[in-house]
Amino acid sequence: MTGITALPPVPAELHRFIEPVLTSVRDRGEPGAHAGVELLRAALFYLQRQTHHWGHVPPADERDMRILLAAIRQACSDERLVDDRAP
Repeated sequence: MTGITALPPVPAELHRFIEPVLTSVRDRGEPGAHAGVELLRAALFYLQRQTHHWGHVPPADERDMRILLAAIRQACSDERLVDDRAP
């Protein structure tokens, strides 16, 4: 499945594909094995666009974005995400 052919171009329709991924991230701390790279990227983009306009990212949304980013990285190269937050 590729994002080009399978994911709908209309944002309202995209939500039905990514909501199960976001729910899994929020509830279980992982996106689920069914989520491929395209779906993970779509969920990350969707979540980022929801919070981008506020000027800051709430801690829970940042956690979810980092979970999605780590899942994307693992799916692509199986390397761990470096924690780049200040101590």
